[in-house]
Parts: sequence; structure tokens; C-alpha cells
Amino acid sequence: MDPITKNSPRLSIADFLAISTKTLSEAGIASARLDSELILAHVLRRSREWLLAHDATALTQSQQQQARQLLLQRTQRQPIAYLTGRRDFYGHSFLVNEQVLVPRPESEAILAILDELAQDYHLSTVLDVGTGSGCLAISIKLAHPNQTVSACDISESALLVARRNAARLLPSSQQIKFYQSDLLSDLPADSRFDLIVANLPYLSPGQDDLSPELAYEPAIALYADDDGLSLIKQLITTAPARLTPGGYLLLEMNTKQIEIVASYATDYRYQVVKQEPFHLLMRLAN
Repeated sequence: MDPITKNSPRLSIADFLAISTKTLSEAGIASARLDSELILAHVLRRSREWLLAHDATALTQSQQQQARQLLLQRTQRQPIAYLTGRRDFYGHSFLVNEQVLVPRPESEAILAILDELAQDYHLSTVLDVGTGSGCLAISIKLAHPNQTVSACDISESALLVARRNAARLLPSSQQIKFYQSDLLSDLPADSRFDLIVANLPYLSPGQDDLSPELAYEPAIALYADDDGLSLIKQLITTAPARLTPGGYLLLEMNTKQIEIVASYATDYRYQVVKQEPFHLLMRLAN
């Protein structure tokens, strides 16, 4: 049932948040209050803090109907990031749409691992494979402006989003090189990297117990054959030709897949450097 109809009286911010939080909770959405605030902040073009400080303010009919429409879409489990067009990642706001995977908080750990690695090893060149929105590559460049950062994706539509984010968030003198490439196959022949990072698809197409929101995200960024490991294995086998001597490969995957991937990689001269939930860092033996 639609909790806020087109003929509903004008609501205050507090009233709308209360109704929408209840509605989203009943739809099984754990982040009901946060999503309600994000929807209204997006419609009003205000911060969530502003909403709480002005919660007695009445919405206009136009604002109320726009927020109502987004609320209904969220009850259908459309990702909140697609409804607002943005997602925060590592302290920055990235543009997102249905052509790219919504950035996940667990991917931020890649930046922490890279920071730790950079303290002991000089990383001049970094490549982000399957960049999507560009959140990893751009965050790396923002944190390490002296590194030469490149990024690639098989999807030109995704690269359009990544380039827009780079233009918004990076100085013109510190831009990233973007390539349309199926993994590493279409990169310049002479390109070599000290570190390759990748958050590739690692879900199996027939996997159970997946979030309903995944139905709205691009399947090409989520699912892979061989129990979700086909693209990760392909990258492992092709990366040695693109890594500098002693270079590193940093992968994101399901924690349950890490032992399988680490064992597979030993046949291709990799040594495990760091293993933690969702992430595996390996070094190519000289």
C-alpha cells in the first residue's frame, strides 16, 4: 500500500522521515532510516544534518511527490545509490548509475592495504582492472598523487561514469589514464605496473541468498563462471606479463574463495603477502 498518496496533506520533514522509515522497514530494508534521510536530502538538495536541524519544515507538494516516488522505488529494492545518483566511498562522493556496480564499504580496505604496502615498497605505477565507477582508481590517485594510476573496464558505459568522476574529483594535472579493455588484453603493449588491483565479478550465477538489490546492478560486474572465479583466474594467469619484477596483485573476492585462489596462484609464481576477509595480496616471484 502506498503510504503517501498524491492527495496526502503536506508533511513536515519529521513526518515524512517517520512514515518512510516505517515503510522501508516493513519492506525488509535494514537501512530504513538512513535511506529515508538520503532520499529526502537528495530531493531537498540538503545534507542529512540539515534535515535533522530543520525537521519541522514542511515539504512542498512537488518535493513530497518526488520523495514519494523515490520511496516507492526503494521499496521495490532499487539501490539507494541509483535513486540518488551518488555513493560515498573513502571520503568522497561518486556519481553512479545502472551501468556501474555500487561501490561497497569493504572495497575501502584495498586503500588501507595499498597504504601499508606503499610504506615499504615504491609503487610508481598502479592499474585498477574492472574500474566501474572509478572509485578505487580515483581514491588511489587522491591518496597517492605521485603515483601514475591507470584504469580499465570492458564496458564503455562504465568508463563514461569513471571519466566523469575523475573530472570532478581530480585536478586536471593529475588525471587517470582510462582504457576500454577485456581485463588486460587491450592495454598498450608496453604497459607495466608495480601493482594491479581488481574487484572483479566473483558471484556464481546460480548463487542463493543474494540481496534483492543485485537484480538492478549490471550482471557483467557481478557474476562469473567457475563458481565465480573464472575472471579472477584469468587475471592471475595474464597479470605476470603486465607486472614489473616483484610486482603485486591485490584482489577482492568472497572470503570463502581466498584459499582456493591462493592455491591456484602458486602455479603462476605468486607468493601470498597478506590475506584478510575479502582481500588477497600476492607478489610475483622474481
